Amino acid sequence: MEQGYQVRELQPGLWAIEDGHVRMFLLEGSEKALLLDTGFGTGDLFSLISSLTKKPLMLVLSHSDRDHVGGCAQFEGDVFLHPAEFERFLENAPKNRLSLKPLWEGDTIELGGWSLKVLHLPGHTPGSIMLLDEKRGVLFSGDSVQSGPIYMFGPGRNLDALAASMERLERIAGAIQAVFPCHGRMPVDSSLFLEIRQGALEIKAGRLEGREPAKKLPCREYEYCHVKFYAP
Repeated sequence: MEQGYQVRELQPGLWAIEDGHVRMFLLEGSEKALLLDTGFGTGDLFSLISSLTKKPLMLVLSHSDRDHVGGCAQFEGDVFLHPAEFERFLENAPKNRLSLKPLWEGDTIELGGWSLKVLHLPGHTPGSIMLLDEKRGVLFSGDSVQSGPIYMFGPGRNLDALAASMERLERIAGAIQAVFPCHGRMPVDSSLFLEIRQGALEIKAGRLEGREPAKKLPCREYEYCHVKFYAP
């Protein structure tokens, strides 16, 4: 446990940082480093990151839910995210000193040894992105690909969009060796793309029976194969 966080080095230049039930990733290349998401901001995240890398840091958000932007107030400079998330970010991280910079579908982030392609895959939120290193076969999936529960209730969530995003990922699944999500077990297999798509369509069609979730939430809990959802 460091600074209130659990840090795990997955391989040289790649760390998973746990903040309660949410996970961030720090990637370090030969030229610069990238922090994907900032969790709840439970502890001194800035000092922790500074202890792990001395490279110039790029701050990127997979999306702007509260458990991904809570530590943003500890940083200065630019934060990169899809423009469809700008309004959500300002609602969920009101006290920040960051300048919002756009990331678009197809943008590439070069760290030196890491080459990360931006994939815009809406559904969980309108501007959800993933980062894919095609050479390494590694996908950082945010909340959209995980064992669940995937939150699909409330403003901005869209089961049809999620299903379409998973269908797109299925087409490149053969090139993806490991998927690193921000929640649940890690890594997960690309076989979840199909399960998430089918589960989302089953919920949308009313063919999947939900149950009351353990948490007191305005939704139902659905289970399909190895995936769970919280949805209306």
